[in-house]
Amino acid sequence: MKNNTYEIIHLTSEQTEKLKKCQLEMLDAVVDICNRHNLTYVLLGGTALGAVRHKGYIPWDDDIDIGMPRGDYEKLAEIAKEELPSNMFYQTFDSEEDYPLLFAKVRLNDTVFRQEIFAHLDMHQGIYIDVFPLDGCSNNFNCAKKHYKKLKLYRRILSGKIIAKPNATVSSKWRKKIFLAKLSTFIYSQSKTYAKLKKRIAMFSVDNSEYIGNIFGAWGMREVVKKEIMFGDNMQTSRVKFEGKDYNAPYSIHEYLKSLYGDYMTPPPLEKRVSHHDIVELKLSSDALPNKYGTSQDKNSDSFKEIL
Repeated sequence: MKNNTYEIIHLTSEQTEKLKKCQLEMLDAVVDICNRHNLTYVLLGGTALGAVRHKGYIPWDDDIDIGMPRGDYEKLAEIAKEELPSNMFYQTFDSEEDYPLLFAKVRLNDTVFRQEIFAHLDMHQGIYIDVFPLDGCSNNFNCAKKHYKKLKLYRRILSGKIIAKPNATVSSKWRKKIFLAKLSTFIYSQSKTYAKLKKRIAMFSVDNSEYIGNIFGAWGMREVVKKEIMFGDNMQTSRVKFEGKDYNAPYSIHEYLKSLYGDYMTPPPLEKRVSHHDIVELKLSSDALPNKYGTSQDKNSDSFKEIL
């Protein structure tokens, strides 16, 4: 950072590899909790695509996304407070006043992964993986679209009230988004908007909906699919290989990826093979990596306190 403005940095291959090792340790910590408590999770978005097309990370990607049915997502939020390794923090809209997103992040303490649009916010900004709730969206696709549009409005208001702070110094790429977010904040107060959003979410559940989806993801209505695509006819998942290990993925993984990306097996042109996170600051611990995350009894051991 320089002269009170944020400059985008580009990670070296060594930094990228260390970052990914951190994220994989965090993923395994979350999966361990899910397995022990019988919580359903699936790899989502670019992580699922990477598993199918590359058997791991998309080479130019630098994050991990998982999704969970809303009920299990909320259970994880409570369990994580007690059972995540002590060097990790479960971050949600409820846990930090300045956190502007409506899905969770698992953050690694004593690290920094600061993105331009959030750089001015007073919140934990360590290395992270994303944990998205998967919500019911009704039995009718047109109703699902109306439901999504209403939630999108509430999400914009809430994010706008937090992100659009007067001390935000960002590039032109984000100025329009922040301006639009500011306009939307005049409609309701933050607390009233959040109450309305939670009431709207509760209208449908995964159990009673034919269409479900990652409402707070990046791909809009493309993330809303028939429940059978995500979980079969009885909350089933498939298994995929990601960086040498097996993880859960949407039941009809190919239909899911086709919904998001179309011809997903064809990589984008070279000029689009870049990270989309606009990183302005990265700090990694200098310690060597410990052994891979193992059983639940050693998850709080001193050897796991600092991954890098």
